Amino acid sequence: MFSGSRGLPARLGIVACLSLFLLFACAAAPIPSFAALLPAPVSVQVSNNTWNQFKVEWAAVPGATGYWLQRRTDGASTFDTVAMPPATQTSYLDIVQNGHLYSYRVQAIGNSEPGLSADSTPASMLWPTQIGLTPLASDKVEVSWTLPANSWLPSNGYIPVIERRASGGSWISAGRAALGAATFTDTGLTEGTRYEYRVQFDTGLPGNPLWYPTTDGQSVYTKLRAPSSLNASLTPYGTVDLTWMTTATLAASTQVERSSDGGPFTLLVTLGAGTLSYSDGAVANGHVYRYRVRHQNAGSSGDWSPEGRIILLYPDTMTAEAAYPDQINLAWTWPSADPSVLGEARPRIERRKAGESVWTLAALLDPGVTSFRDQALTPDTVYNYRIQAQYADGSLSPWYPAAGQAREIRTGIAWNVGFSGHALSATMVRLEWDFDALGGKTAILERYDSAGVPQVLLTSSSESSFIDTDLLPGTEYTWRLTIRAPSGYSTTSSDPLTVKTEAAPTPANAKAAPAAADRVVISWQYDFTQESGFEVWRRTSGTWELVGETNRNIQYWTDTALPAGGQVQWKVRAVRGNHVYSAFALTGSRTLDMPALPQTFDALMKLGRVTLSWAAPLPDKGSEVLYRLEGRSGLNGIWKDMMAIPAGSRSVEWFLMDIGEMDYRIRADVKGLSLYSGMYVFPGRAPEAVSGFKAVSSGAGQVTLVWDEPDTAVSGFRIFRTDDGVRRQIGTAAGTARRYPDTSAMPGSKPRYSIIAWNAYTTSPEVTMSPITVPAATTFTDLRNYGWAAPAINRLASLGITNGTTRTSYSPGKGLTRAEYMKMLLTTLGIPQADRPPGPVADVPAGVWYAGWMYAALTHGILQPDASGRLFPAAAITRGEMALCTQYACLVAGKTMAAAEVSVLDAFSDQEDIPEAYRGAMATLVGNKLLVGSSGRNLAPAAGLTRAESAVILVRLLDMK
Repeated sequence: MFSGSRGLPARLGIVACLSLFLLFACAAAPIPSFAALLPAPVSVQVSNNTWNQFKVEWAAVPGATGYWLQRRTDGASTFDTVAMPPATQTSYLDIVQNGHLYSYRVQAIGNSEPGLSADSTPASMLWPTQIGLTPLASDKVEVSWTLPANSWLPSNGYIPVIERRASGGSWISAGRAALGAATFTDTGLTEGTRYEYRVQFDTGLPGNPLWYPTTDGQSVYTKLRAPSSLNASLTPYGTVDLTWMTTATLAASTQVERSSDGGPFTLLVTLGAGTLSYSDGAVANGHVYRYRVRHQNAGSSGDWSPEGRIILLYPDTMTAEAAYPDQINLAWTWPSADPSVLGEARPRIERRKAGESVWTLAALLDPGVTSFRDQALTPDTVYNYRIQAQYADGSLSPWYPAAGQAREIRTGIAWNVGFSGHALSATMVRLEWDFDALGGKTAILERYDSAGVPQVLLTSSSESSFIDTDLLPGTEYTWRLTIRAPSGYSTTSSDPLTVKTEAAPTPANAKAAPAAADRVVISWQYDFTQESGFEVWRRTSGTWELVGETNRNIQYWTDTALPAGGQVQWKVRAVRGNHVYSAFALTGSRTLDMPALPQTFDALMKLGRVTLSWAAPLPDKGSEVLYRLEGRSGLNGIWKDMMAIPAGSRSVEWFLMDIGEMDYRIRADVKGLSLYSGMYVFPGRAPEAVSGFKAVSSGAGQVTLVWDEPDTAVSGFRIFRTDDGVRRQIGTAAGTARRYPDTSAMPGSKPRYSIIAWNAYTTSPEVTMSPITVPAATTFTDLRNYGWAAPAINRLASLGITNGTTRTSYSPGKGLTRAEYMKMLLTTLGIPQADRPPGPVADVPAGVWYAGWMYAALTHGILQPDASGRLFPAAAITRGEMALCTQYACLVAGKTMAAAEVSVLDAFSDQEDIPEAYRGAMATLVGNKLLVGSSGRNLAPAAGLTRAESAVILVRLLDMK
């Protein structure tokens, strides 16, 4: 017996001998009748046995002594012999190759010759040679596969079939890919989980398809879910606080990476599972940082979160360049940084008087500014300063100096008292100063002795001169004048004054006469030749100051820096050599009475002609005043005279030759003096479309619209409303406006608002927002005993600024929380919510209804957190806290309140109970009639603010001009 293909040559030899024998027998004898051929085997079947074997099976043929098995590969035209199994064998295991198509033919062999043949249906041996697994997401994996090289694919193609199992589980169907596909995406998986996959190809041909891999499947882990809501914020101490949210359930750790100044991300820290925050203290001023976070476990890494960005750029020095009685000049430097981010940091300066606890905003400046003049200060007072950066998103940097510290600077006292002197003789010198300029202070006159030590000659608060006697002839002496304030702080009035004991003649006939173009010529007579020059002094507002000098033999000087209006006087003295001075010769006083000129203009261009107009007519002072229109092209252009304007005119018109930005002003000439109006900038191009146009609040009686500051010159805005398809203009706003209250919208309507910017050149494209719904009017039933507050409550409710505690109740006597008042106050002033806080806030989580209002209050300095970063949103707000927050919010919103002296609080019986931190704010609100006392003329600073009281205060704030 033969098995498989072994003995195939012997069997082929037997067949050949049998054929020769039959041939010779037929030639020697008559041809007999042949016996019937053996029938073909029935049911030739092919099936997969292993990854490289087909099993060929057929039914036994009676009378067969063996079988002849042949195979055809990849559609070849001929069959090749594979084996000749014995009669007892009706199956055969054939070794084949992946990627090929096979057909089999079987014949039974009898004692004489082969019988009829039977063919199998073609069978394909086709399975992947490798699988690729790519995790796409926390619930998604991509499965790919590779066909064997030089594959012979069946004519009807193949369908990939995919199975998977979780680690340790049973195989289940993952799905079937498209015909001939090379990839399959499996969805609905569990994050961070290990899965095994296997693939087979269903060709529709006989045999069972084989799985690949042949044993265990190929494994992959799904990704972990990416953290969400990554928030990066600066703390007041210069660290970066990161917080995030996650729904990942199988994370074993969390990676935090950081990029500095646009560089590559590097691993910052690996945190334990469940950690949702991290504080990065290894940051430095002058850098931009980006952060990202992802989760990991033993076999999987999650996607990265969206990036968080932090600009850490704020001044690193601050000095006082100069301190004057009413002004302090501050200067600061920035650390070196990427120039592209310098425009995102605005200097924000706060100040407070020494001994006070409340900081006030002194200035919010443009990016890149490095100095600030803080004016209108109190003389002889110590001020504390601190500076930080406010970024484009409203967040704030740490302070410089560091939190809890400040730069202390004292203002000076009035020292410009016109200190001068001249020799009366060879032994006497007269020293002079302005008595009026002392203002109740004490003058201390000292003379330096031969050792350079000052010796006191006079201490007086009533004298304005002193004659120093018994001096040596022809000798230089030096004096100084020190001014001492009642506080004890003192400063020298000027540099030391040196005078030589040598008399000089006094100039005569000093006069002041007007000249052309805002000039006054000072002239005098002097008949002596020993002088080396002259000094000219000027007094305005009671103070003398040196304003000019001339050389010898020049007996006039032109003053070109005249003040606007008021009494002006000049005086002249002769100077000879070093420190020899004459007495002063005084001119008469002159009143600089100039006509009032327009400071604001309107302009309109039509058909190439420009009309410039102003509100009040130019004053008519007869022939004394001549008015001229001047113009220039560009900031550095030369002013040119254009035309005369008659007195009493309200406008002037001319033809515009060149289109481009131009500046215009009006000049008034009065007796040789000139005065200029404010400047009007005529735009050279159309305004750009308005950006940021939206409704920030809406109520039954008012919809408040806001927009961003325009990038181009704008004279004004036109506001339109479309109701039921009908569009009409409802109002205008000035070019400086950023909000418009629509008080005519119908409750319950759904209007659509549009805005157009315009200037004298033309108009911008129109911008339209999506329709909004105006709330219906609300009526409260619990205001019967609050007649004094009911109109204000109903008005605020109709404006959408406040809401009832129920649909019909307002609860007017109920106290307000800090969060509730912030929402009402900021809505009243049109200050929008903030998306995130400028730093960590321990008790205001993101997502609560008041978060945006509290974040905005913190961003603008209206509220200050405690040492633990808490704002106490649910705490009741007191009347004192309300006053302070309202004052700060008005400053942020640009709503000016008149200054009020603290003495206005003396009218209230409990004024001594007002904490120092609230006194200034409560005085301001009282002075502006926003706050009145409760019963018994009490301000009750520690009492809680009720909902009724807040409504009355905010309505008064709305109506304040």
